[in-house]
Parts: sequence; structure tokens; C-alpha cells
Amino acid sequence: MTVSDNNDKEQFPLEILPDIEANPAGYRLLERVPFSDLTEESNYPVVLGPEAPDEKSLIILDTETTGLELENSQIIELGMVKVKYSVHEARITRIVSVYDEFEQPPEPIPEMITRITGIDNAMVEGKHFSEARVMKFFQDNPLVVAHNATMDRGFTEKRFGSLFSNMNLRLPWACSVNDVEWHKICPGIASRKQEYLLNSRGYFYEAHRAINDCLALLWLLHSTPGVMASLLGNARRKNLVLRVTAAGNTWNFRNAFREFGYRYVRYRNVWEKVCQDQNEVNRELEMIRTQFLIPDNQVQVAVLDAYTRYRDKLGL
Repeated sequence: MTVSDNNDKEQFPLEILPDIEANPAGYRLLERVPFSDLTEESNYPVVLGPEAPDEKSLIILDTETTGLELENSQIIELGMVKVKYSVHEARITRIVSVYDEFEQPPEPIPEMITRITGIDNAMVEGKHFSEARVMKFFQDNPLVVAHNATMDRGFTEKRFGSLFSNMNLRLPWACSVNDVEWHKICPGIASRKQEYLLNSRGYFYEAHRAINDCLALLWLLHSTPGVMASLLGNARRKNLVLRVTAAGNTWNFRNAFREFGYRYVRYRNVWEKVCQDQNEVNRELEMIRTQFLIPDNQVQVAVLDAYTRYRDKLGL
């Protein structure tokens, strides 16, 4: 059951209040995510907590696109919320500003995308992202957070990568799906989908619009104890990724690779496994050499950190 104060959206059915009073255990009340309907830049800044001496910038980013395939799809809506956060206290102190704009793609928006997002061709016609405004958001090298960073980073760097290069920007990224230990913070959760996480905490919002998703994620990060600390801690970590070129007899061992936690990355043509430290890498290398008889020239070890993580869709 949802509550809304907007006349063109679903309203709380006040006529059933007697039923709720008679059987309160049979109902659940959801509150609109705070700020999720304040999508205009004029509504900000907003203070969320005391200032801190170690504040840094963070951008919560979301894209709506014409499809899931990076090569054949484009961003049609870019939403961003810029905040300040305390590094050591792992808390958001204030919302600085928001950004939300459409851009017309070269091809018509597929009907399925319109059904999901509500964005149609008329809404984007003649629209373009203000590149100057976008770059102003990024100019202080903020940490960029997305709820599925692999997709959003790929599309963002495809669209704005040349501008980032011109400004010598090298941005760190974090993922609120994979960099938060949700099962420890919210025991028993059935999904890491953003809507589900907020619903389980008693909130609702209109999803699948970029700025709405950003403001909702902001509230999830701000209001859920332990989430920011988990996100920042995992964003800082460095992992080693082991890549084995899929050549020679490696395909014969595909089932064994999968059993030992490797995944096949098609665009790189490698079997890949993320390792926690050098000791794990050494154990994997020994197994590859002795059990699979794979030569060293087919094996590469790379470092993953906030600057290089979640670039799968870029093929880098």
C-alpha cells in the first residue's frame, strides 16, 4: 500500500482505514522515498548531517538507454546526484546538486523501452545533454556510484569518454549491487534490486527513470546503517584478476574452469577469475600449470581497483 501527495499518482485509500485499524497485521505501509520527487536543481543543496573536515565528492549516477548492448544502444536519459560525504565516518553530509536531461538517439526508442521507462520519442526529440554541465559535475574527480556499475560505466564512458580524456579525468567507480555486503547488512534479503531493497525498508518510488533511481539510491545509502561503510571499504580494495587465454586445449577444460570459479569472457577470449590476494593467485597458477598444463604465455595477472573495475562492457 503506497502513499502519495501527487494528484496524478496513486493515492492512499483513506476509506480502508477502519479495516486497517481492525487488522493492522494484515497491512503494510510504504512511504515515498524522501527527495525522490524533488528532481529540479533549484531544490538543492540540502543538508543531511553535520559537516565533516574530511569531506569528498561522490556522484550517484543512472542511465536509461535504448537497450542493454553497449555497441548498439545509446543513453536517452542521464541522471546524477552529487553529494558530499565524510571519508572516515562513511556518511553523506549533504546533497550538492542534481542533473537530469534527455538526449535524442539516432534511432527511434524501442517500444519495449518506452513501456519500461515511460520515455518516448516526443520527450527526447531535439534534446541533447549539456556537456558543460556534465563535465562540471565530474571536474573534482568524484567517486561515481551506480546500482549496476558495469552497465552505467560502459554507457557513460562511451558517451563522455573523450571529454573525460580532454579534462584528464580518471574516475573511480563503485557498484551498490556488488560492493555492498547486503546479505550481512540485511539478513534474509531475497534480492539486491534497488526497488526491493527500498520496499523492504518501507519505501517506494517511481523506478526506471534515471533521476528517480539516483535519488532513491541516495536515500538507501544515507538511511541504511552500514551501507556506506561497506561500499567505500570495498571500493578501496584491490583485487588480482587471473586471465587464461582460451587457446589450445583450454576449451577441453571448460567444465573444470567453471567448477573452480572461472568465467568465460567472450570479447577478451579468456577464462577469468578474480582473486583476493597473491597467495590465491599462486595457488591458481600452480593448478593451471600442473593440472591443465597451460603454458605461462597464456596467463596474465591484472590488478582491479576502483579505477579499473566494472569496465567489462568497454573491453578494456
